[in-house]
Amino acid sequence: MNQLRVGRNDPCPCFSGKKYKKCCGDPNSRTAPQRGSEDARPTQPPPEVVEIAMRHLAEHQRKEQERIGRFGHVRPELSGNFHGYKFVAIGGNLMYMPAEKCKFFTDVLIARIPLVFGRDWFEQEVAKQPDERHPLMQWRAKGMNYMNAQPQLPDGTYCATPTGPLLAYLTFAYDLYIVEHNARLDSRLLDRLKLHDQFQGARHELFAEATCLRAGFEIEQEDEADPSRRHVEFTARHKSTGQQISVEAKSKSRPGILGQTGERQADDALNLRFGKLLMMPSPRSHHTLWWYSWT
Repeated sequence: MNQLRVGRNDPCPCFSGKKYKKCCGDPNSRTAPQRGSEDARPTQPPPEVVEIAMRHLAEHQRKEQERIGRFGHVRPELSGNFHGYKFVAIGGNLMYMPAEKCKFFTDVLIARIPLVFGRDWFEQEVAKQPDERHPLMQWRAKGMNYMNAQPQLPDGTYCATPTGPLLAYLTFAYDLYIVEHNARLDSRLLDRLKLHDQFQGARHELFAEATCLRAGFEIEQEDEADPSRRHVEFTARHKSTGQQISVEAKSKSRPGILGQTGERQADDALNLRFGKLLMMPSPRSHHTLWWYSWT
């Protein structure tokens, strides 16, 4: 344990109420402990101070357990206000925006995606016809139009039950935030998320990774540039138990859905067979978690 350094003008650690330089830090003082003497040992704080400290520690632990129970085993949100701006630390990046436009965490999620995906990608999608845009941009446009149509509350905010597109956009944004804040957002995964025809599979992989992080796992990406063997999406190791699993995420696509080409099928004509996905050989001989979804 590192020894606590006390400044000359700091309160004396002996709880005398004097400055350190006028108490134990004064070499001419009779009360100053001599080097190597028993009086030089750290002074025990009064019992009431210990009791207050223990109460604060217990309250902190209680709040931390509540946070984990609600959000999972992920890093807490790191933010603060300064000179009219809200600053939010996300992984190794610092995001900021005017405080009046960032009253809720959802404001951060909505603004984060254009920053992560890049201005060029965002402007290219905005320039397209609405039905030709990336599924994520379609969710965003429909969600924002819905929110802007809601009546404004007296404090200038909006409140409404989210629609499907708005909920899909915010859920994606939160999974993206979890991965970026608690692990390394893989550049290959980000590139796939930007593509129409690969968005569904990449989005499902993002969900699987964010879920593992919330469950208390650490994520290790594999080197997919290594052609000597097949690769899973990622490897996850549990922080508490040390259990390691390989995660393979599969999502069955449908024509005309989530950026897939072709005409959308009628609901009564859907083919939801996914046996081929189940029968695909695993790159690992054991401890492989298969994560499936279909839309």
